[in-house]
Amino acid sequence: MSDIVQHITPSKAAELNMRGIIRHQADTIASLIADNKRLRAALCVCELELNAYYRRLYPGDHPYSQKELAQAMASNPATVALKENNND
Repeated sequence: MSDIVQHITPSKAAELNMRGIIRHQADTIASLIADNKRLRAALCVCELELNAYYRRLYPGDHPYSQKELAQAMASNPATVALKENNND
């Protein structure tokens, strides 16, 4: 019977527990990275849709429209969020 049962020392138990914790943290990090990529892709779509809306709102070549379009696109919340958190 003693051949089947293996004695685990406290240090070995701590090592095995630490490996489990590290594995769990690595899985959590991988999940967060995947979520970040998915959400950044959604923000890119939002950015494009808002810019298209701004182009319809301020059409033409009139200087006023061009100025307002440039201002609206520069303050696009999706663009701002992507630039602030650009850590890729």
